[in-house]
Amino acid sequence: MRRDDISPERRDELIEWAAQRIYEWEMVAPAIMLFDGFRPLSFVTSQGMHMLAPFTNLFTGHPYASEIGYLLQDRENLDRLVERLEEMIEEEEKQRRAARKRAAEEKAERRSEDAEERKDDPPEGSAG
Repeated sequence: MRRDDISPERRDELIEWAAQRIYEWEMVAPAIMLFDGFRPLSFVTSQGMHMLAPFTNLFTGHPYASEIGYLLQDRENLDRLVERLEEMIEEEEKQRRAARKRAAEEKAERRSEDAEERKDDPPEGSAG
C-alpha cells in the first residue's frame, strides 16, 4: 500500500477517528502543540509507524496504525488533523456560550417572575 492508495474519503475518516480519540482523551492542546513541532519529522515518524504497525495492532487492538503511517507521510494531513481539532474546540466553545446565554436568560426570567410576585403580595405588617 502506498500513500496514494488511501482515498480522500478514507483519509477523512482516519482524521476524524484520530481527532475524536484526541478530543475524548482531552488532549487537544498538547496534541496541537505536538503536531506543530512534529511536522518536520512526520515522514520519519510515518516510517517508524510502518515498522511498529504489527505490534501496535496487536497491543492496542486498533488496525489503523499502518494507515495512519501512510496518512502521516503527507504533512498536509497533519494540517487537516489540527484544523479538525481546532473546529472541535470552537464547536465546544459555541455550545458553552449558548448554555451560558440560556442560563442567563432563565435567571433573568426567574428574577422578573419573582419581582411580579412581590408586587402582588400585600406588604408585611398591613392588615389584609
